[in-house]
Amino acid sequence: MSVVPEKTALGERIQSAERPDDPGWNKESIIQRSRLLGAAPIEVLEAEEYGKTLDLAETKKVSYGELHNQDCPNLTVDKRAENLLYFHEHDPNFNSDSIVRLQSFVSNSVLIQNPEKYPDLISDMKTEVSLLTTNSPYAEVRAVVSNKDDPSLPAGTIRAWVIGLVFVVLQSFVNQLFSVRQPTIRLLAPVIQLLSFPLGKAWERWMPVGEFTLFGSDHRLNPGHFNQKEHMLISIMANVSSSLPHSRYIVFTSWLEKYFDMPFAASFGFQICISLSMNLMGFGLAGLARRFLVYPSFCIWPRSLATVALNQSLHNEENPSVLGPFKRIYNMSRYKFFMLSFASMFVWFWFPEHIVSAVSLFNWLAWISPENFTLTAITGLKKGLGFNPLPTMDWNIVTYNVDPLLVPFHVTFNMFIGTMLGGVAIIAMYWTNTYNTGYLPINTNTMFDNNGTKYNVSSILNDNGLLDEGSYQSYSQVYIAASSITYYMFFFAVYSSVISYAALYHWNDIKLGFRSLWMSIRKDNRLDDFKDVHTQLMETYREAPEWWYLILNIVGIALGVASVAGWPTHTNVGTVFFGIALAIIFTIPTGIIFATTGIEVEYNVLAEFIGGAWQPGNALAMNFFKGFGYVTVAHALDFANDLKLGHYLKVPQRQTFWCQTVATIVSALVCTGVMNFQITRIPNICETDQKDKFSCPGVESYYTAAVLFGSLGARKVFGADAQYTALLAAFPVGLAFPIIHYYATRRLPKTHWLTKIHPVVILSGGHTWSPYNLGYMWPAVLPGWISWVVIRKRYLGFWSKYNYVLSAAWSTGIAIAAVVIFFAVSYHGADINWIGNNPDKGSSLLFTASIGIYQKSQLSLLNTATSRLQSVRTGVGLDFSRSDAVLYVPTPTNDGTDQGEFAVQTARNVKNALESAPSVKRLLLLSSMGSRYDHGIPPGILRLNHISDKILKDCVLEVVIVKPGYFQENWTHVFETIQAEPPVIYSVITPEHHQIPMVSIVDVGESCANALLAEPNEVSPYYYALYGPRHYTALDVKEAVEEISGKKVNLISIEKDHLADFFAQQIPSAYVQDFVGMTIAALPGGVMAGDFGSSESTVYGKTELVEALGNLYTK
Repeated sequence: MSVVPEKTALGERIQSAERPDDPGWNKESIIQRSRLLGAAPIEVLEAEEYGKTLDLAETKKVSYGELHNQDCPNLTVDKRAENLLYFHEHDPNFNSDSIVRLQSFVSNSVLIQNPEKYPDLISDMKTEVSLLTTNSPYAEVRAVVSNKDDPSLPAGTIRAWVIGLVFVVLQSFVNQLFSVRQPTIRLLAPVIQLLSFPLGKAWERWMPVGEFTLFGSDHRLNPGHFNQKEHMLISIMANVSSSLPHSRYIVFTSWLEKYFDMPFAASFGFQICISLSMNLMGFGLAGLARRFLVYPSFCIWPRSLATVALNQSLHNEENPSVLGPFKRIYNMSRYKFFMLSFASMFVWFWFPEHIVSAVSLFNWLAWISPENFTLTAITGLKKGLGFNPLPTMDWNIVTYNVDPLLVPFHVTFNMFIGTMLGGVAIIAMYWTNTYNTGYLPINTNTMFDNNGTKYNVSSILNDNGLLDEGSYQSYSQVYIAASSITYYMFFFAVYSSVISYAALYHWNDIKLGFRSLWMSIRKDNRLDDFKDVHTQLMETYREAPEWWYLILNIVGIALGVASVAGWPTHTNVGTVFFGIALAIIFTIPTGIIFATTGIEVEYNVLAEFIGGAWQPGNALAMNFFKGFGYVTVAHALDFANDLKLGHYLKVPQRQTFWCQTVATIVSALVCTGVMNFQITRIPNICETDQKDKFSCPGVESYYTAAVLFGSLGARKVFGADAQYTALLAAFPVGLAFPIIHYYATRRLPKTHWLTKIHPVVILSGGHTWSPYNLGYMWPAVLPGWISWVVIRKRYLGFWSKYNYVLSAAWSTGIAIAAVVIFFAVSYHGADINWIGNNPDKGSSLLFTASIGIYQKSQLSLLNTATSRLQSVRTGVGLDFSRSDAVLYVPTPTNDGTDQGEFAVQTARNVKNALESAPSVKRLLLLSSMGSRYDHGIPPGILRLNHISDKILKDCVLEVVIVKPGYFQENWTHVFETIQAEPPVIYSVITPEHHQIPMVSIVDVGESCANALLAEPNEVSPYYYALYGPRHYTALDVKEAVEEISGKKVNLISIEKDHLADFFAQQIPSAYVQDFVGMTIAALPGGVMAGDFGSSESTVYGKTELVEALGNLYTK
C-alpha cells in the first residue's frame, strides 16, 4: 500500500536526477528547493508529483472532523494548510520557516481567490503541503521511516517468536542476575537487535521450510527472507525485557533481614503478583493512550529513531548518493557506515572504560591545582560542579542525559540552560551557607544528620521497620546538600510545568485524542481522526481494540490489590488505586513531553513525596504507592515507545500487542525466579564485602529513600515548620513558567529564538544534578550543534542518511564493548593499575600529620600537604577503594573558620569516603589528650579532635585512636628567642614544675606505622596514649636548651591571665582564644591534664627531649 506515487511510478522523472545532462531537469533548482523545504531531493520530487493531484478551490463543505484531524487526504490545499497550522503552529519541532509560509498562504485571500495569477507560488505551496501531509512533517522521521509499506511482508512468524523469546529469557536472566552487582552488566536492547540479525539470516539460510497448519492457519518454519518487520518484532520484545520489574526492589528490601526483614516477601505468589501488576498496568495505560502518544504525527519519539535506523541499515539495500561536508558526494551504504562506526566505537570504548579511564571524566583542571578548594569545587567532575570546558572523551558520558544526535538541538540546548541555572543556584546556596549547605559537600545526593555524617536511617526505626518518633527526636532531622536542594526544587517545578505546558501547547491534540477515544467507544475502532501517512498505512491491518488493553488494566489492578491485601504488608488497599490515579493523570502530559523531546520526566520524587504523606511512617506503603504511581507511568511510556516502533515499521497492531504481552509475562517469571536464586543461594547478598561484588548499590539507595520518605515521611522534610518547606514554592513557579512563556511568545515571529525555549525541558535540566554535574550535560551541546545546525541545515541528504545510523552504531558499539570488557577482563580482576586509571590517587590514601605553631604571624607546618587538607575539606579526590588501612590526622584550618565547624565538615568527608571503600578494615586516628571527654572541651584544636573522634569512632570495622602527648618539636621556636640578649625561653606551661607528657614526632611516626600493621584488636574503638620516655616540665626544656646551645638562658613563665596578650603578639587574632583554651586545658585542673596518666595501653617512645631538640638545633 502507498499513499504517494511509488518510486517506480515517478519513472524517468526521478531517474533524471542522476542525469544532469537532461535539458528538462534543473538540478540546482531541486537542491535549492530541498534546502528551502528542509527535505531530501527525492522527497521533494514525490511531493511535487502528488501536489499535482490537489485542487486549490474548495469543492466540498469541510466538516469539523475533516478540518480538525491530522492531515485528512480529501481536503483542499488551503484547508490542509489550515489544518497543519491548527496542530503544529506552536510545535518547536516543526520547521519554523514552513509555519511562516503556511501562515502567509492561508491569510492571503487574494492569492486563493486568484490562483491563476500566481501559478509558481501555488505550485510551490502544493508541493510543500504535499510534503508535510503525504510524508512525516518532520525531517528527522523522514530520514529513517518510509512512507510506504508492503503488507505482504510477514511479521509474527515462528522465526521471530522463537528468536525473540530466546533473547527475552537470556536478557532477563543476565540483567536480573547482575543488576545487584557493582559494577553491573546489562544486555541492552541494541545489543539484542544486532545479535538477532545474524540469527535470523542463519535461520533463513539453513532452516527447512516446514509447512504446517495450526488453528486453521498455515505456517512455515522458514518463511523465507528475514525481513525488517520480523526484526522489529524481536527488537520490541528486547525492549520489553530490558526493563526489569520494579518489584525486585520491593522484594529485596522487604525480604532481606538487613532491611525490613518481612518473611512474607519470600512468597513466590506475592512476588509474581506485584511484578505482573505494575507491568500489565503500564502496558494497559500505553494502549489506552495510543490516540495521544502513538497515532499523532507530532509524537515522533526521538529515541526510537535510532532503533529504526539500525533496522533500516541492516535491511534496506537502497544506497542513494548524497552531497555532504567538503562538498563531496558520499556513496557509502548505511550498512557499511554502521559497521565502520560500530567497530570504531567498540575499539575506542576500551580506552575510557578500561585502559585510560582518566579520559572518561577528564578532571584536568582539578589536577592543575588540587590544593585550590574553590577550583576543585567548581570544576571537579566527581564531587564538584563540573564547570570544565573539556570534561570527557567518553561518548557514554556525552549521552548520559540526552543523545545529541537523536533529539533536536533546541532540546539539548534547553537542557543545558537548565543545568547551568541549577549550577548557579548551587553556587549561590553553598557560598552563602543557605540551609547550612556550606558545611556539607557541594554536590552529593547523600543525606546527613546534625553532625554532618551520613544519616543513619536504621536508628529511627522500630522492629517492624516503622518510624520510632522518640528515636527520631533524640537523633536528628535530615540535612541535604546544595545540589540536592536544587534537585528537589527543579523537580517540584517541572511536575507542575508539565500540566500547564500540555494544556497550553497541546490542547488541540489532547482534545482530539479524547474525541477520538469517545467516538471509538460509540461507533467502532477506526482512526478517522488521525490521517498522517503512517496511521493511514496502518489501517491495512486490524487494530487491537481498547477493551484488550482495558482487560490488562483490570488484571493489573486485581493483582495489585491481591499483593497488598493478601499478605501482611501493613498497607491500605487504597494505596493501589491512588497510585494508579496519579499514573493516569500524568501518563498523557508526560508522554507528550517524552514523545516530542526525548526527555522523560520521572515522577519518582513526586510519588515518594505523596506516598510518604499518604501513609506516614510506613516505608513499604510508600514503596507500593511509588510503584503504582511512578513505575506504572515509566512502563507505560516504554510500551508506548515500542508501539510507535511497530507503527513506524508497519508491524500489525495485534501482533505487536501479543509480543509485548507475552514478553512481559515471560520476563517477569524469569526475573522473579532469578531473584529467588539470588536471595537464597548467593551468600552475603547485599553486603558491602560480598566476595563476588553482589553488594546491591541500587537496592541500598532504594531502601534509604524508602525510609527517608516512607518511614520518616515527606512532612518532616518539606512539611509545615520543616527545614525545607520553602522549596514547595517551586510548584506554583513551575506552573506559571509555561503560561508566561506561552503568552509572551504568541505574537512573536515563529523564527524568533524565544519560541525555541521549552519551559519543561529547561526545568528538567535543572534537576540533572546530585550527584551528577555539568560535565554530564555540556559535552552534548557541541555534537548536537554540529549535527542539527551545521550539517542538517547544509547537507540534509547526508544528515538523513547517516545521522541516526551513527547514533545507533555508537550506542551499540558501547553496549557490546561493555559486555566484552566485563566478562573478558573486569570479572577476572584484570584491571590496569597505572596513573591513567588512578589520576586522583596518592594524597587520598594516607594523610600525614599537620603539626604547627604560629611564630611572627607565620604558620610553620611540619609534614604538611596542603592538597591533602583540601581533599579532606572538600571530599573531592577522597578514594580509599584500594586501601586496607588509613591514617587520618585531623588538620586545623588557618582561614578563620571555626575549628568545630571545620571538624564536622572534614570528618564527615572522611567518613563518607571510608564507608564507600569496603576494603578498608582499619582507621588510625591521630587525636589528642582529653579529646575523649564530653564536657569541658575548649574551642580550637582540641574540639576539632573531639568531634573527629566522635564522628569516626565506628565508621570502619576497627578504629584505633592515638592520643599523643605534646610534640617535643613544638619547642623549635626557642632557638630564635635564645638569640636575644639575654637569651630567654617563654613558656606557657605553668607552674614551672608542672609535668606534661611530651613525645617526638619520630616516635609518633613509628608508633603509627606499627599500629597500621598490627594484628586486629578485639575492641573498637581502641584508645592508646603515646608518650615519650617520661613526662617533662618547663624546667626540663630549659635544661635541654642550655645543654644543646651552651648558653645560660632565662625561663619566663606566662601565667594564665596573660596568655591572651602573649598569643596576640604571636598569632592572628582569630586564633588567640583557640590557643588560650588549648593551653589552659593542659595546665593543672584542665581537661587535657586529667588525661595525662598512664595505663596498660600506654605506649612509650624512645626519643628524649634533648635528642629531639638537638636534631632541630642542628638543622
